[in-house]
Amino acid sequence: MKKVLILGASKGIGRATVKKLSENKDYMLVAVARTGELLKTLKKECKNNIAIEEMDLLEKPREKALMLLK
Repeated sequence: MKKVLILGASKGIGRATVKKLSENKDYMLVAVARTGELLKTLKKECKNNIAIEEMDLLEKPREKALMLLK
């Protein structure tokens, strides 16, 4: 199973990407955004493996993103 990290997942292109990729059971999605309530709604709308993470990546974005992929 491939793990996919999607930033800005609560709205717009990020949200649409999560929804589309959730149709494929070969992906484990990690959806990241600053708005937790929108992420919770997104998780309910998706079909398969998705983990949500409410996080602001402005400080140390690389370290935080790499942590999520482990």
